[in-house]
Amino acid sequence: MAIEYQCDYKMKAMRGLGVDRHLLGLYILAKGLDMKPMPRLFEDKAFQFTFKLSTSQTPTHMMKRKFKVPNVCPGGGFGTVDKDGYGVSYIVIGEDRVNFYVNSKRSCAETDSTRFGEAICRALWDMRSLYEPDVPHSDNFIC
Repeated sequence: MAIEYQCDYKMKAMRGLGVDRHLLGLYILAKGLDMKPMPRLFEDKAFQFTFKLSTSQTPTHMMKRKFKVPNVCPGGGFGTVDKDGYGVSYIVIGEDRVNFYVNSKRSCAETDSTRFGEAICRALWDMRSLYEPDVPHSDNFIC
């Protein structure tokens, strides 16, 4: 039941029908119009949070197209929504591959997209070693 609900909500959100998209649109509109005071809903502390990590998945139906350029794969970026955060887009490709697109602002001294991507790769290797302990660990990531 919960999985069906999540799948349905995801499909609606991908078509711009998610509630969070509408609220974000109204918030941006209120900010853009410099509304004083802001509508009370947007003064709530829930709207004051920052998101250090923003993620999104590229739908797997993107894999139906065959790409002819070597070392190029489908996918796309997902930008950071916070000046000192990360944006991560990922796509699951078959049974043994996941591509990640990691970005951050160069203007932020605390973030480093390459370092964060390498940490993701190490974490995935660590998880794999729990289930396949005989597979040699590699530091040769494709990042």
